[in-house]
Amino acid sequence: IEIMQDLFKRTFEGLRLVHYIPYHRAMDTVHPGDRLRLETANRSTSENYLELLGANEWLGTDFLSWLLYCTMNRSSEYKMNRPGYFEMGADYVAYINDKLALAGEGEGGTQTITVNGPQTSFNEVRSALQAGKRIYEATIHLETGDEKWALTLNGRLFHFAGYSCPDVRIEKDNTVDELMEREAVFFERMNLMDKGLQLFHSLFAEFLCDRLDSGWCEVSADIQRWIQGEEAGE
Repeated sequence: IEIMQDLFKRTFEGLRLVHYIPYHRAMDTVHPGDRLRLETANRSTSENYLELLGANEWLGTDFLSWLLYCTMNRSSEYKMNRPGYFEMGADYVAYINDKLALAGEGEGGTQTITVNGPQTSFNEVRSALQAGKRIYEATIHLETGDEKWALTLNGRLFHFAGYSCPDVRIEKDNTVDELMEREAVFFERMNLMDKGLQLFHSLFAEFLCDRLDSGWCEVSADIQRWIQGEEAGE
């Protein structure tokens, strides 16, 4: 980070970097009509970014818990070794899988647990949630058509620990100019990265719509019932 800051200062004289924390991302993502609700939900009494960050960790933990619940309870399709899809209209699907990290306070201080590998019921995760731990990191999958993205989101800072996009292949034959083809591949790669970010922001906006709605208490209660294993058939 220090190297990046130094390079930025030397490259863009007179400009400065600012901290872009989850609350700022939420403000940029939320529907304009819900911004007042987000301001009301803000648990910080200061504009200091550290206080905004610490007081609003609920943005990340609630988002990941909500998405986990939606993955298993708002899906219309199920595949072996893969959780259900959370369908976002006809445009794309989103789901959590592969890796989740949880943390909570214990007798010896903060205790963490990591669950790896494809999930079908998330029983280990639910047990950890029942014990008071909260999800702070998870791998999120986004799909539209044949295109697939995967990102590991750190919910505390909202940064991506990993981000994979659909493959772009370089055409290699005598009729293709190699330099032009590499430039085309670069721009296509940038386009796919941007498209994945747009899908992620759409998903986050959907969460904020739910989270800031007056019906969130009912949604939250449904999530807690699912965590406790109280849905039908359990």
